[in-house]
Amino acid sequence: MNSPEAAATSHAPTADPRRVGVSVASIGGLTAAGLGGLLWITDPAAPPRNTLAFGGVALVGLAAAGYARWASARRAPSSARERLITAWLAVAATNLFALTALVTTLGRERAEPAIYAVAAALLSLAYLNLARARRRALRTTKVYRAG
Repeated sequence: MNSPEAAATSHAPTADPRRVGVSVASIGGLTAAGLGGLLWITDPAAPPRNTLAFGGVALVGLAAAGYARWASARRAPSSARERLITAWLAVAATNLFALTALVTTLGRERAEPAIYAVAAALLSLAYLNLARARRRALRTTKVYRAG
């Protein structure tokens, strides 16, 4: 390999950023599912609200890992459909978090306004992301159908 060829290959990206992101999502999802499942299994005397929280963490982790597996199996580049699926997954996970936070804090003597504020902020971001993904999907579909 001569010098210009070496210089050209040294600046090439080492990995597709989409594949790296999907791999990170897969590892993170499996880690969350494993930790949530371990906490759920190893603490049999936990209150029902903790059991619900551990199950929710495991469920969200499995959903993220399942999405990452599906996305990595596809050979096509990132599409509007993938963004829409990711947005729906984020909405479902955020709703599960908000519900779990609400159920967990209702049993306490005093309310936790910070938890409610965080849940409301995350819900609004998730729904804004979903609206943006839906607009992109509609725009892509219109362009595809018109062309």
